Amino acid sequence: MACKSAEIDLPTNDPQFTIFVAGHSIAKEQRGSYDVLALEGNCRLTQGDLVATADEMILWMERSSTNEPEHPGKIIASFSGHVDLRQGSQQRVEDDHWMGRLFSLYPVQYQAEQEVRRYDIPDLNWNSDPYSTIGLVQFSQPVDGGVGPPALLPPLSLSTPTAAPRVPSVGAGQIWEANNASTQSNSLFPSSGLVISDGSAPGYAASQSTNLTPPLSSLQHSQPQQVVLQAPILADQSFGAKTVEFLQRSPSVPLNMSFANQPDSGEYVGQISGGFRCVAHGISLRNADGSLTEFGTVSLEADNAVVWVRGDATHNPLVGGFVSTPERPIEMYLDGNIVFHQGNRVIYADRMYYNISSEYGMVLSAEVLTPVPQYQGLLRLKADVLQQKDRNHFLAFGAAVTSSRLGVPRYWLQANEVEFTDNREDGDISVFAPVDAHQSTNMQAVARSNYLYLAGVPIGFWPVFTTNLAEPSFYLSSLKYKNDQIFGNQFYTEWNLYQLLGTKGIDGTSARLSVDYLSERGPAIGGNFSYARPTLLFGAPGQGFTDAWFLKDQGRDFLGFGRVNMTPEKETRGQVFSRHRIYFSPQTELLAESGYITDRNALEQFFEQQWDQDKDHASALRLRRYNGNRMFDFWGQGRVNEFFTETEQLPRLDHYWLGQDLLGNRLTWSAATSVGYAHTKVASTPTDPKDLAAFALLPWESDSEGVVARTRQELSLPLSLGAWKVVPFVGGEVGYWHEDVTQSDVTRLVGQAGIRTNLPMWRVYSELDNRLLDINGLAHKVNFSSEVFYADASSDLGRMPLYDPLDDNAQEHFRRRFIFNTFSGVLPPQFDERSYALRTGMQRWVTAGSAEIADDMLQARFGIDHRWQTKRGLPGRQRIVDLISFDTDFIYFPKASRDNFGEEIGVINYDFRYHIGDRLTLLSDGYMDVFSQGLKSISLGAQISRPGRGNAYLGFLSLEGPISANVLNGYANYRMTEKWIFSSSAAFDFGSTGTIGQSLALTRIGETALVQVGMNVDHGRDNVSINFNIEPRFLPTARLGNLAGELIQPAGLLGLE
Repeated sequence: MACKSAEIDLPTNDPQFTIFVAGHSIAKEQRGSYDVLALEGNCRLTQGDLVATADEMILWMERSSTNEPEHPGKIIASFSGHVDLRQGSQQRVEDDHWMGRLFSLYPVQYQAEQEVRRYDIPDLNWNSDPYSTIGLVQFSQPVDGGVGPPALLPPLSLSTPTAAPRVPSVGAGQIWEANNASTQSNSLFPSSGLVISDGSAPGYAASQSTNLTPPLSSLQHSQPQQVVLQAPILADQSFGAKTVEFLQRSPSVPLNMSFANQPDSGEYVGQISGGFRCVAHGISLRNADGSLTEFGTVSLEADNAVVWVRGDATHNPLVGGFVSTPERPIEMYLDGNIVFHQGNRVIYADRMYYNISSEYGMVLSAEVLTPVPQYQGLLRLKADVLQQKDRNHFLAFGAAVTSSRLGVPRYWLQANEVEFTDNREDGDISVFAPVDAHQSTNMQAVARSNYLYLAGVPIGFWPVFTTNLAEPSFYLSSLKYKNDQIFGNQFYTEWNLYQLLGTKGIDGTSARLSVDYLSERGPAIGGNFSYARPTLLFGAPGQGFTDAWFLKDQGRDFLGFGRVNMTPEKETRGQVFSRHRIYFSPQTELLAESGYITDRNALEQFFEQQWDQDKDHASALRLRRYNGNRMFDFWGQGRVNEFFTETEQLPRLDHYWLGQDLLGNRLTWSAATSVGYAHTKVASTPTDPKDLAAFALLPWESDSEGVVARTRQELSLPLSLGAWKVVPFVGGEVGYWHEDVTQSDVTRLVGQAGIRTNLPMWRVYSELDNRLLDINGLAHKVNFSSEVFYADASSDLGRMPLYDPLDDNAQEHFRRRFIFNTFSGVLPPQFDERSYALRTGMQRWVTAGSAEIADDMLQARFGIDHRWQTKRGLPGRQRIVDLISFDTDFIYFPKASRDNFGEEIGVINYDFRYHIGDRLTLLSDGYMDVFSQGLKSISLGAQISRPGRGNAYLGFLSLEGPISANVLNGYANYRMTEKWIFSSSAAFDFGSTGTIGQSLALTRIGETALVQVGMNVDHGRDNVSINFNIEPRFLPTARLGNLAGELIQPAGLLGLE
C-alpha cells in the first residue's frame, strides 16, 4: 500500500497507553505471525492523546511473547480515505493515505457494529522505492519505543555522471583454461558480475543505523510528553556525491598512502600499497534521534592502487576529506586480490578500474561464484574483461559460464560478448516484507557468438542467446532416448524457444519447443507456453498454459490385452489443450479451458499417465463471483471431441449459498441452485474392429437436451447435549429436465430428512513410556459418528441421463469394454456407477457432484475413528504425532432388497496406519460389499522413507468380485553411493495373469548431469523398453534426482565434488 505523501510523521506515544479502535464493520484474519484487523466505515483510533480517523483502517498486530511482559507489542497501521491524525492540540496531519507503526503493552481493544468476512485485505507491502522519500522513511525506522523519524526534505536533483576509463579494453578471451582462474572460493558468495541474486537493488542496501533511544525502562516511569514533529535531513551532499574513506586492510599493516599535485592535469594522484580498504558512502539519512542510515555504499579492497582526484591550487580535495561528485570524480586503478562490494554484488579480480561517482568500472581477469534467483546452486562466471557501464548495466568480453567447480570444467557456455541488464523493481527488504520464494526476476542477459562446450569440445553454436536469469539453462532443457517394441528408437528433446530466437520474451512467460522422433511411428513436434503475469483483459493478473504435441503416425496402436495391432483413426495424431485463470478481483475470476484430441486412442497410446490421471480435456468458459459463503458460477461448455460422451452447457448459471446462520445461529441453511440449457452428446462409434467389438453405450448415455433447472436445499438444527453433538436436518430438491433417457420431460421432487450424531471420547496414559516402541505418554481418542437418512423421490433414477457425469473419459472407456469382457454384453445393476453413487449416499450432499443421483433411500451409517497419539522428538522440542490411526464405518440398509441388492449391511471399509517411527509405516485398508459378486478388497503393506537417501514400499493387494486378483507389488529407490542411485519396481499376480511388469534403472550422479539407464517390461502390452535419460544438474527442476521428496543438490552447492 503506497503512501501518497511523505510529509507525514509516525506518531510517538507511550506504549503504556491502550490502543482503542472502532468502526462500522470489522474483519479478522491471521497472516503469518500477525493478527489482522480490517475496519471500514467511520473508523476511529485512539491511544493516549493520539486520535486518528479514516474511512478504512487495517492493523497488523504482532504481540509480544509471554515471557517478555514488559516488551511492547508492535502494531503496523494503514489508514486510507480522509485520514486525519491529531496528537495534542497543536499537531495535525491530513492526507488520503497513511502508514506507520504503533506500540502498546496491552492488546488492542476494538468495537464494531458488525463482524464480516473479507477476502480483499491486502498483504503487508511497505513502499520501498529508495528514491522516494517515504521509502527512505521506511528504511530508517527506529527500534521499539524510539522516536519516530519525521518526513524527509525533497531530494536534490541528480547530475549526469561523465567519466572515461583509465585502462584500455582487452580483446575477447580464449577457451577456458585452468591457469586463467584468478580467485575462487567454496563459500556461498553474494551474487556478482553477470548474474545477480534476488534481493534489494544494487547499491541500495541500508546499513544498520545507530539508535540513541533511551531504554524502555526510562520511558515506563516517565510521563507522556509532547513530541515535536521535525524532519530528518540528508547529509551535506547530493545524491551524486559520495564521501570516500581510505582505511587499512589489516589491523597489523598500516595504511601506506601518498598524494602528489599535478598542476598540468589539474588533479591529485595518489599511490597506495601494502593493502587497503576504500569505502564510498552514498546518501546518508540523519534521523531525528541523531542516528544515520546510509544507502548506496561501495566497498573496495586491494593490494595496491593508483587514485586520481580532480583538484587544483584553489581547491584542494584532500582538505576536509575525500568527496566524489560528478563534477570532481574520484577514479581508481586497483591491482592484486581485489574484492569489490556493491549492494548484493561481490566481484573478485586481479585488476580493476572504477569511477566512484558515476559507478563506472572495468574488471580484468574476473571470476565470480554467484547464486541465481530460483536456483539452488551456484553459477561460475569468468571474463577477461567485465565492464560496469552504470549501476544496472554490465558488459563482459571473453565470458564463460558454468556450474562446474572443477579447474577445467567439463561443460560451459562461452560467448564473445555478454550484455547484462538488471531492471528489477526494488522489492521490500524491510523485516515486514512477505517472503516469496517464487518471486520473479527481471534480470536479462544477451550473449553473442555463443559456443556450448562439453569435455572441451564445442558441440553447439548459436549466434544470439537471450535469457531471463531466473532459468540458467542453455538452449536445451531436456534430452531423452528410449527404445521399445511399440515406438522403436525414440529421441525426445525440449528447447528454450526464447533463447533459440534470441529474444527477451515477455516477462512472466515461458516458451518451450519439443522436437521428437519415434522410429516406428514418425517425427513429432510440439510446444508449451505458460504465463503468470498481467493479461490483456484490463491488465488483470492471470496464469495459465497452452500445450500442443503432434506427430505423423506411420505405425499401429498397442493398448493392452485384446487391443493390439490396431489401426489408428487418423494419420496425424496428438493433442492441444490450454487452461487459464484470470483474477479480476479477489472475489471475481474468469476460467477458460480448451482441449482438442485427434482421435479416441491418441492420449492412451502416447500420454498414458495423462489419460489415466488428468482431468478431461474440456472446452469451457466460466465466470465466478465469490461473496463470503456464496458463489455465482456463470459458464458454458461445448463438445470438441466427438468420440467422447460430453454435455454441452449453452449456457448455465449455478448459485451456492452454504452454511448460512439463521435465527441467531440456531439454524444452518445451505442451498445450491442451477438453471441452464444442456445437451448430452454421446460418443461416436469406433472404426477399428477390435474397439468396435467391445463398444456399447452405457445405460445412462442418451442424446438428450433441453432446459435443466433444479434447486437442492437443507436446513439443520445443531444441538449440543453435553459431549454429544446432534444435528437433525431436513432437505429437499425440486428439479425439471426437458428430456430424460427416453426424450420425455420429467419433474422430480425429492424430500429427505435425517439426524447426524457425533460423540468424542478420550483417555490419557501419561505414565506410559517405552523407548523400544518410541512411546512417551499415550492419548487414546475415539470419535463415534452416525447418520440416519431417509429420502423419497417422485422419479426413478433409471430415467435420468447424467448431464453431470460421474466418471472421466478414461473410466467410461473401460466400463464399455467391462460390459463385454466380464458380463458378456449385459451390465448387472449392482455394477452400474449410478447404483454405487446412490448407495454411498451422494444425494445427501447439497453440492453433490452429479445432481441427477437421487432416489428412494433409507440407510443408517455408523463409524468409529481411533487415534493413538504420543510425543516424539528431542527433549524440549517434542511434538505430538499419530502413533496409530484406525477408522472404520459401514451402512445398514433396512430395506435391503430395494437399496442394497438384498443385503442389510454394505459399503464396509476401514483404514489403518501404524507409524512405527518417523520413517517406517505399516499400512492397510479395505472395502467390502457382501452381495453376490460384490467387491471385496484388502491391502497390506509397509513403507519406509529417508529423504535424500531413498524410499521403498512392499505390499499385497487382494481383489475378489467381478475381477479376481492377488497382487504383490513394490518399489525401491536407493542412493547406494554419492554417485549412484538404484531404482526398481515390480508387480506379480498370483492368479492367472502372473507377471504384470517390472522396471529397473541405474542413475549416475555426475557433476555435469544425471544420466539414467533403465529397462521396463510391460506384459499387458507385450512390450520391452530401454530408456536413456540425461538431465543437466543446473536445470531449475529435477526429474531424475528426486529421492523420497528431496532433490539431489546442484553441482558445486556444497563445494567441489
